[in-house]
Amino acid sequence: MREITIQELRTALFSGLNGRFVMIGTAYLDDSADANQSVAFVAAGFFCVDPEWKRLRREWRRILKPHGIRYFRATDCRNLQGGFANLKEKWGEARARQIADRIRQQLADLVENSGLLIGFGFGINMHDFWEVDAMPEARACTQWMRECHDYQTYAFRNMFCKITHTVMRLTTDENYLIFICDDSTHQRKIRRGFERVKKKYPELGERMLSLAPMDDKKIPELQMADFMADVAREMVTRHLATAGAQAEPAAIKTRVFSVECSNKHSMLRVLSGEAKGV
Repeated sequence: MREITIQELRTALFSGLNGRFVMIGTAYLDDSADANQSVAFVAAGFFCVDPEWKRLRREWRRILKPHGIRYFRATDCRNLQGGFANLKEKWGEARARQIADRIRQQLADLVENSGLLIGFGFGINMHDFWEVDAMPEARACTQWMRECHDYQTYAFRNMFCKITHTVMRLTTDENYLIFICDDSTHQRKIRRGFERVKKKYPELGERMLSLAPMDDKKIPELQMADFMADVAREMVTRHLATAGAQAEPAAIKTRVFSVECSNKHSMLRVLSGEAKGV
């Protein structure tokens, strides 16, 4: 759907740096889907070096704090619920809507202005998925059941591969990653995907140092991942609604490096054995 070149990314991150160095960074991941998971499921997030995460974390909290908002979630901001419910109680719906939209734009500007954040997303066309997954030959196919039947694991597994492979290509030196995900109900599935990637692709696995779940209400970096997941889901939804036309991000355009979408064609390739899956 969308991808910036590695050379563009390398220039943005390492312009002016000389010599050899080891880079250790952290990727924060979350997911987003429509209410019935009938249109799109997306795993997404950001990779960044840790000193920049520290700055972003401080500025993110600085934007939310004056409004008494303890944490950001895109759906809460959109529907004036959760962390944003107090705005409606205090100001009424119309005024609260204006304030919430302004806060979201300030957060988007913060992310957009970071030259070091790299955004990724992997979406699944859920209409195609449910159709293919219900096929008798899919249920009888070991590769499909192992690689794709659990679509949440499938999406996060692709994220682990894409982010790690991208970071490895940034320099000829050694780059290592730590992954943090939301402590959600499907965290065990995410862990299963992480371990499978490490086992199946040892050259990637040796760069993937660890995976840990954390509470997104307490970790601004996971709230940024939620923001990226919301942007990626909107991109995938628009991509599907326009017969596969390329969809550009509606926000944080310069920070979205890659958003991909699995459709019926790619699923059938896994089912037929033409593609090995991830």
